[in-house]
Amino acid sequence: MASSFMLLIEAMEGDQPRRRAGTKKSCTVATDALPHLPEVEKAIEAVRNAFDNLSKAFQAGRATDRSAMSEHYQILLAHQAAEFAADKQAADERETDLEDAASGAGDEAWDNSIAVEAALASAADAKVERDSAIAALDDANRAHELDRVRSAAEIGRLEHDLALRTDEVVTLKVSTDALTGRFSDQRAENAVLQERVAALSEQLAQQQATLVACEARHERDRGALEAELVRERERASKRETDLLAWLGKQSRGADEGGIA
Repeated sequence: MASSFMLLIEAMEGDQPRRRAGTKKSCTVATDALPHLPEVEKAIEAVRNAFDNLSKAFQAGRATDRSAMSEHYQILLAHQAAEFAADKQAADERETDLEDAASGAGDEAWDNSIAVEAALASAADAKVERDSAIAALDDANRAHELDRVRSAAEIGRLEHDLALRTDEVVTLKVSTDALTGRFSDQRAENAVLQERVAALSEQLAQQQATLVACEARHERDRGALEAELVRERERASKRETDLLAWLGKQSRGADEGGIA
């Protein structure tokens, strides 16, 4: 619309030499041009109305664009904040689960350690008991052959029990090592989740910085458009003043020609 307005002004200005040439031909031609002044005034009024409509349309379009852009930025920010909150909540829940699992693994490892110590103590007691039995059997070997056989059977039972306890100790130690490794893996996974939370926080900060930069650029563009609109109004006002001045000269020239 601004381009059409400028073309109309330039077309009217380009028509000035032809009108000046027409006034030099004769007073009669200049006198015939006078009835066309109302049409020129109507054209100027139409130009003014077109310019006002242009200004109103520009203001309405600018307000619509600014509202749409602001709404888009708000939706984008809300979406990013919702994603970050969901990821953070999932990470917190996972961290809580890992801490609970780690606590349970620690308790189980502690129970296993106590069981290992108890088994070792029991094995030591069994060994002492076996040694005592062997000593007693050595002292009573000649006089108590039957007791020796029974004692040998008892020694066999105790040795079997000792072997079972030893196997139990080995099994408990393997289980303790496995639980320790699992606890280490869970701690590593927890560290990875914490790094992800930090990365998401940094991404949100970058998105917020981008939003601020976009708003600043929008404000700069708005200022530039408003400045251009002011300059366009000034140019239009100058053209209108020049056109009115030229029409005044034409009218005075026509009047002087009629008087002569």
